[in-house]
Amino acid sequence: MCFGQFQKKYLSNITLFIMYVYKFDRSLLHNSWSSTLDSFTTKKDDEKKKATVLKKTIKKLLGIGKEEAPPLKFEEYRPVDFIKYLLSLRGNEDKRLSVASYVMKRSSLFRLFRLYGFQQSQEFENNMNVYYKGFKRKVVEEVQNGGGKYIDREMCNDFRIVP
Repeated sequence: MCFGQFQKKYLSNITLFIMYVYKFDRSLLHNSWSSTLDSFTTKKDDEKKKATVLKKTIKKLLGIGKEEAPPLKFEEYRPVDFIKYLLSLRGNEDKRLSVASYVMKRSSLFRLFRLYGFQQSQEFENNMNVYYKGFKRKVVEEVQNGGGKYIDREMCNDFRIVP
C-alpha cells in the first residue's frame, strides 16, 4: 500500500482510528494486528511513549498492507461503531471538531475498506448515511448554540442508535 503526498491525511486519520479501535474496541481488530501491537507496546510504561510506538507501528503495518491480514474485521464492523469513534473525538478546548474534519474521518474509513479490498455493503452505506446525517446535524446544532463541548467517554459507550 502506497500513501502518496496527497494521501498522508488519510494515513494519519486511519492511524488514529485504528488506535481508537485498539484501545476501546479490540474485538473488532484483526487478531494478527492486535497481537503485533501488543508485542510493541506492552514493554512501555510511559503513556506518551506507548502512543508514539503504537502510531509508528500502525503506520508501518499499513505500509506493508497484507491483504490476508487487514486491520479490522470488516465483516463485523458496523456504522454505530464508527459513530462512537466520532463521538470520542475532541478538538481544542474539548469542543467538537469541524464538520469538514468529520467528513475527512468518514472518507478515511471508506479508504481503509478500499485499501484492503473490502466493499461496504449497501446496508452498511445506507445505515452510515442515516447515522452520519443525524450526527452532523447534532454537531452543527451544538456549535450554533455556543456549546459543542465534548461528550464524556461514558456517554459514548451508552450511545444507542436504532435503525
